[in-house]
Amino acid sequence: MANSMCEAAWENGKAERINGVIKNNYLIHWSIKTPKDLMLKVDRAVQLYNQEKPHSRLGYLTPVEYEKKVRTLAKGNPSNTELSYPNKVLR
Repeated sequence: MANSMCEAAWENGKAERINGVIKNNYLIHWSIKTPKDLMLKVDRAVQLYNQEKPHSRLGYLTPVEYEKKVRTLAKGNPSNTELSYPNKVLR
């Protein structure tokens, strides 16, 4: 039996979701001929997804921008329970 990609089985859906986004929104549009080329393209897709694509669920911030904002807010108020809900827009 093979292990799930995640630490807990209930997290696997999240991994599958991001794998689908990378495959269907990025890799499908690029010419990939070798395993090395695939590795480079996956790295590029992850970089684009995390650093350049704004997400509506994150208040139209990129994941990197959102994480910076959460960390900044947490420093100012570490007991803020709103920070534990990633689908809420932080102001």
